[in-house]
Amino acid sequence: MKIAAQHKADALARIDGRIKKMQEHRSCVAAAADHEALKKCHEAMRQYAEEERKDHQAMRQEMEEVMRRHRK
Repeated sequence: MKIAAQHKADALARIDGRIKKMQEHRSCVAAAADHEALKKCHEAMRQYAEEERKDHQAMRQEMEEVMRRHRK
């Protein structure tokens, strides 16, 4: 149960983080006065998405390693 509760809390924290970032992106786009400002908003979002992908890949590798150790 404890593991499931922690997993749920972690999942909710990740979702809240993504929602916050999307709201920041929306505010940036809404405030953009020209095409260059809009491009900067999109670039910032792309960088965030890339970091998230890298973090997710690292987490998956870590979990795979844990699962391998438990199987042995």
